[in-house]
Amino acid sequence: GQSRQAREHARGRVAEAQDLLRKVLDTNPRHTDARQMLVGLLVDARHHPEATALLQDGLVLAPEQSTFRITLARIQVESGDLATGVATLEQGLKSGAADPEYQGFYAALLQRQGRHDEAVQHYLTALNADPAMPTWLVGVGISLEQIGKHQDALAAFQRARDTGQLTPQLTRFVDQRLAELKQP
Repeated sequence: GQSRQAREHARGRVAEAQDLLRKVLDTNPRHTDARQMLVGLLVDARHHPEATALLQDGLVLAPEQSTFRITLARIQVESGDLATGVATLEQGLKSGAADPEYQGFYAALLQRQGRHDEAVQHYLTALNADPAMPTWLVGVGISLEQIGKHQDALAAFQRARDTGQLTPQLTRFVDQRLAELKQP
């Protein structure tokens, strides 16, 4: 009944918004906000091919748009293509260098590839901007431990724990790492 009607109405409004945003981009392809909004709607609707094409076109017009690169890399990684996601971020490192979110996400992807030395560098760059970001502290701790810097890893995990902002699952993981790293 009513909930189905409401869903159809909402779907109609989203389609209307998508059409309007497409028209804005047809008129002005450099309209960054319209492109970002349309991509967001398409990603929410799981229309990844169109979102990917819009992002790639946007990067041709504005290669310095780090938010386009992050979103494109997320879609690529979620589609199971980690290497392409990493390459997408590598191409924009110059423009994304000052963006801590960019650095943190890039570090996480490098870590997933087992490139721990590089991951540490990018986590530390991100942490310079936000020294108490718990997920980055955990990430740098994992990579530091992987490259044999156990004291530094211990300090990073302890700082992450001290933020009080970890999820219960992450708290258990960090407590486990702390216990293991403290053993002689």
